[in-house]
Amino acid sequence: MQRAASAFGHIGGRTAHKGAIGQGVSGFRVDVGSPDGLRAVFQRIDADPERFRASPPQPSHPPRAAADPGEDLIALYDRLLAP
Repeated sequence: MQRAASAFGHIGGRTAHKGAIGQGVSGFRVDVGSPDGLRAVFQRIDADPERFRASPPQPSHPPRAAADPGEDLIALYDRLLAP
């Protein structure tokens, strides 16, 4: 099931080690405790294939780089430790 869920970037699990949910991302939240949640998502996709064939909208802002959280922490510590 995880492989199938990974094929759809908009499908997230309920815990970090079982999937992910992006901030501001429209999609499905899937309970991975049984195949029922994933089955329900596939049924919704099958019922409206044109919606899911369309490309997602462009993000309103550029994605953050992996180094950005570290730079945010450095800036925060600089402000906290400033005399």
